[in-house]
Amino acid sequence: MRRFAFTVPSVPTRALSPNASNRMHWGHKAAARDQMAHDWGYAIVDAKTWSIADGWESHDPLFTGPVTCQITVYWPPRRPGMDGDNLLACFKKGIDQLQQQGIVADDRQLSFPPIIQEKDEEKIGRVVVELEGE
Repeated sequence: MRRFAFTVPSVPTRALSPNASNRMHWGHKAAARDQMAHDWGYAIVDAKTWSIADGWESHDPLFTGPVTCQITVYWPPRRPGMDGDNLLACFKKGIDQLQQQGIVADDRQLSFPPIIQEKDEEKIGRVVVELEGE
């Protein structure tokens, strides 16, 4: 059983929510998606750097079998949480980075338990992603 975890130092914006899609300009939504891909990509590369030091060959996917992806969102103050299905949809571009950065062979192998949402005691907001599988 392999494990891989990383922390993204931002939370999804309201522009990523499917519920906000009718009220928001497409440019705002596109910028939010690009920012999420950027943030997740850098967080994965940073975590991968430490894993390579532990003997993982970076040219091979870390996971080739089924993978459980637990996402925990720590919301900053004055930012309400979201319902789980909308929140998972918000992470689409971030989840795609798992395949693009070589963590999983294919993002179809991922399964998602319910997303955990808590208030951030550090009051800055972050997302912790934990993968476990073969």
